Amino acid sequence: MAAIIVATLFVRRILRWLLAKLRNRGGEPEVKLILLLIIALGACAEAAGEQAVLPAYILGLVVANVLSENKVVLLKVRTMALAFLTHFFFINAGINVSLNEVVAGAVLIAVLFGVKVIFKFIGVFPLSRKFVGKDSIYTTLLMSTGLTFGTISAQYGLTSGIIDQMQFSIIIMVVIITAIIPTIVAEKWYSPMGNNQ
Repeated sequence: MAAIIVATLFVRRILRWLLAKLRNRGGEPEVKLILLLIIALGACAEAAGEQAVLPAYILGLVVANVLSENKVVLLKVRTMALAFLTHFFFINAGINVSLNEVVAGAVLIAVLFGVKVIFKFIGVFPLSRKFVGKDSIYTTLLMSTGLTFGTISAQYGLTSGIIDQMQFSIIIMVVIITAIIPTIVAEKWYSPMGNNQ
């Protein structure tokens, strides 16, 4: 936890300075630096008995502005994460899902899906309508997702003994379908790109 706090307080400034110094050097040192930070924070989390992916998630939130100022580095880090790192996390989560528990909890999954989407709508739609305008339903549906953090928190609950495999399986299925179904509905019927207009 201390490593996450230190990273939250200091990494942004240090990373901005280092990226400026490392710009246009061979061997992709800026990508290696970010990968080193992710691995170091993950190792600290594992040593503390926490989920290794949580500090990486928080690090991503902390350095988002710095990376948005460095588009080339952002593209490289995004490519690395999507091509390499995220697979391990989602495969690990998938291994812990019991298909029998999913089938047995199908009704509960449907109820929780409905509750999650309704409350996301209640929380997001008024602000979306105020700030986004005519594409507010599209924005609200896309904001109904929570795949990464939902999976992280479910993994944490399982490994910490807070929830069992049945609860984990149900939560993961709710997280997955609330990422997929609202996105499909948004793209098919409410896309601002003109699919429905």
